[in-house]
Parts: sequence; structure tokens; C-alpha cells
Amino acid sequence: MKGKASAPASKADLAAVKTELKGDIASLKTGLKGDIGRLDGKIDSVKTELKDDINRLAAGITDVKMDLRKVEQSLRSEMHAGFDRITGTLDSFLGKLETYNRESMTTPVTLDRHAKQLKEHASRPDTLEASA
Repeated sequence: MKGKASAPASKADLAAVKTELKGDIASLKTGLKGDIGRLDGKIDSVKTELKDDINRLAAGITDVKMDLRKVEQSLRSEMHAGFDRITGTLDSFLGKLETYNRESMTTPVTLDRHAKQLKEHASRPDTLEASA
């Protein structure tokens, strides 16, 4: 439409516009294809980076799990050792307590027996003097 704006378009004008629009559409398609190709490349790059990050995180999580298992084993070992020490101390204390209990039961009987023997020994000289 190179003529006046008020004049109707001729078939030639319409064909020219059609050819021009086809060229514009073709160049837009080419531009969009290039843009889409660049976006696909960027998306692939981001995917690769994300996969690498996920793999690093998975390895880190595995390392943390192994460290936690080691700490758990160490704590269990320390707890068992502590329980063994406590059990040993309690066994020793209870053994001593039983010994003291036995002694407290037998000491009065022994003291009574010794007291009777002392009385008998004290009375012997008197018995010997009286018989002499």
C-alpha cells in the first residue's frame, strides 16, 4: 500500500503485503527457533548442575549417616563400659556388705562364748584353791 491511505488496495498491493508478511513470519520462526534452542541448552545445563548437586548431597548424606553410626557405636561402647564399672562396684560393695552382715551376726555369739570361757577361767583358780 504505497498509495494513498484512502484508496482501496489492489491485488498487487495485497500480494506484496502477503509476501512481506510471509518473510516476516519466516524470520520470526527462525528467531524463535534460535531462542528455543538457546533455552533448551540452558535448561540442559541447569539439569546437569542439579544432578551434580543432588549427587553431592546424596554423598554428603551418606557420609553423615556413617558418622552418626560411628558416634552411636562409640556411645554404646562407652555406656556398656560405664554399666560394667557400675555393676562391678555394686558387686564389690554388696560383697563387703554381706561380709559385714555375717560378722555382725556371728560376733555377738562369739563374744558370748568368749565371755563364758573367761568366766570359767576366772572361776578355775577359785576352784583350784578351794580343792587345795
